[in-house]
Formats: sequence, structure tokens, C-alpha cells
Amino acid sequence: MLGLPASPAHRMLHAIGTAFLFSTTALAQPQELTPQAQPVLIEAPPSDACASCCRGSCSVSQVLRESVFGCADEWTPLCFNQLFSTGWCDAYAEPPRGPGGAPRQTWLNTFDGFLNRQVELGYGFTRDLQTVDERGDAHLGFFSIETPLNRRVSVRLDVPFVVALDSYCGCDHTDFGDITVTPKVLLYETCDTSITAGLSIRTPTGEPETGGKVGSLFPHVAAWRDLGCGWSFHGGTGIEVETDSPPNSDDRTVWVTSLAVGQTITPHCALPIGDFTYYLATNIRTDLASDCD
Repeated sequence: MLGLPASPAHRMLHAIGTAFLFSTTALAQPQELTPQAQPVLIEAPPSDACASCCRGSCSVSQVLRESVFGCADEWTPLCFNQLFSTGWCDAYAEPPRGPGGAPRQTWLNTFDGFLNRQVELGYGFTRDLQTVDERGDAHLGFFSIETPLNRRVSVRLDVPFVVALDSYCGCDHTDFGDITVTPKVLLYETCDTSITAGLSIRTPTGEPETGGKVGSLFPHVAAWRDLGCGWSFHGGTGIEVETDSPPNSDDRTVWVTSLAVGQTITPHCALPIGDFTYYLATNIRTDLASDCD
């Protein structure tokens, strides 16, 4: 998983109309109010489309528009027992910071156990990468975008537009990489915890010389947890099954586990490094294929 600290979602102020009821009474002798004479309070309807949309009373197109472009109602927790009943017809609402001050932000080479609205542009370096035929130092330039579709679902697109291999044999290569699409479902979310399930679909748009031309399906579960004092935990696990491999290589099945912990040490509004976070991450890949026939 690739990512950078996420940008904050835009918010809009909602105008709330209030209805006032005035009544007058005669200055003559006081009289008892009969049940028919008691005033009736009338609730004002929502003042804008977004307010009603976030209560699940608008069309699919309105939910998509408000989720993608950011006009959301107040955030509320989602529990496991609400998985099939709540959030599917509501626009995305940005969750608050954890009670310990940790934001839900993307970290490089870790799992995101939450939904996000973000755009990323980054660079990665891998020393001594082994491809199908060669070994060398790899450089990666990537573009990623994630957008929620409603309160429960988001879609992420990862595009490695430059993958370069400085081969040890002197045969350098520069290619386009494998595009990955990841739909995610939010299973559970409170102020201090988020849990998601996702399916990363890797398409073989790259070349074998730079480690590409691989198709795979990667179902996984991820979690985020506020630990207090700015500390937070990212973790996840899943099984990656190759569906399309380069020539002269076999399809592989790999169990992937990622654990990371870090601390956010600057406030969100601190310029130019708001929400600055340092963290330590470990990623374990275990090949489940047997060498025996």
C-alpha cells in the first residue's frame, strides 16, 4: 500500500432555519386552554439538500456528489450491528481526530483502516529489487487518488506512472507500472477505532523487466486505532493471489501482514508541517506456495 499524509476534507456550513410561533392572549379574564386551543409546534424542514441527503433521503446521484465533493452532515459512529442498515444511503462524513489527538492519515507502505478523500503524488526507492530476470535498485513515481462514494464505500486508484530499474548488469529499464484499483467497505467506526475490508485488484499494465506485468487479487482487512498522546496504530492482513504472471514465472499466493505505530507531534494548523508524524512499520510477506509437486 502506498500513500502520503492525507489532505483535510472540505466542509460547508449548513444554514438552519428556525420557525417561531407567536401567540396572543386576551387581556380579559384568564381562561383555561382546552386541548383544541393548545398551540402546535411545527418543525422546520431541512434548509438545504445536503442536510437531507446525509439522512438517507436523497437520490444515489446526490449521495455520490456530496461524498466526492464534500458537503457532509455531522459524523456519527457506525457499529457492526448497523453494517447492513446504516450508512449506505448517507454522504461521506469526515471522522474526527482520535481522543488522543491522532488523525486518520495515510502512511507509506501501511494499511489504511479507514475511508479517506485524498490525492497523492509521491516517489519511492527500493534497494536491491529482484525482478524475474534481473536485480537492481528500483525507483518509483506514483499517483494515487481515493474518494468515498457514500458513508460505507470508497474507491482508491494507484497509478505507478514511472518505474525505473538500475540493473546491476548495466541494462537499465524505465516503464509504466501495474495499475491497482481498491474498493473498500467501512465495517466499524468510533472516535478511536476504524475497521475496513478491501479488495485490491492489480492489473498487468507494466513490464516484467521492472517487476510488473503481474495481475492479482488481494482481499484484506485493515484497522486504525488511537492509542493516546498522539500515538496511533495501523495494521492489516490479507492474502494476495496472482492471476496473471510474467513469462517464465509461476503464479504465487502470498500472505501479507503489516503493523505500524507512530506519533503525530504537530497540530493540524501548524504550517508548513501540520500533522507531522513519525512512525515505524514492518511488512511481512509469506509465500504460501509449496516447492513440492
